[in-house]
Amino acid sequence: MVFLDVDHFKQINDQYGHIAGDEVLRVIGEETRKRSRASDLLGRYGGDEVVVALLNTPAAGAVRFAENLRDILAAAKMPGEKHRIRISISVGVAELHPGETVEEVLGRADTALYASKNAGRGRVTDVAMISDAGTV
Repeated sequence: MVFLDVDHFKQINDQYGHIAGDEVLRVIGEETRKRSRASDLLGRYGGDEVVVALLNTPAAGAVRFAENLRDILAAAKMPGEKHRIRISISVGVAELHPGETVEEVLGRADTALYASKNAGRGRVTDVAMISDAGTV
């Protein structure tokens, strides 16, 4: 499970307007979809949060997917923009454990997401990094 959040999304909306914020979300959706397989599930979870279920993918593969997406978005050029909007995302990754519910794995991915934000944003954290080290 990959759980991502746009860093400083409110500032994007405040500085460039809600149309620009919507465009950032569109670009994130498009770039995520391009890198996803037909079997993967993705959707907008909240205002600026996106969840991607990478089916039959171990955590290491999900981390690679998330790092690649983070790099692509950081380099993305927003079409028609007057000012350069830098897209930065924070990401949490968690692997589904046997017997675990979707809500449980999503909760662990959310914990990893907040660890990314607390560690300075613009990064990917695998929940196992938190469990093994106690902190990121």
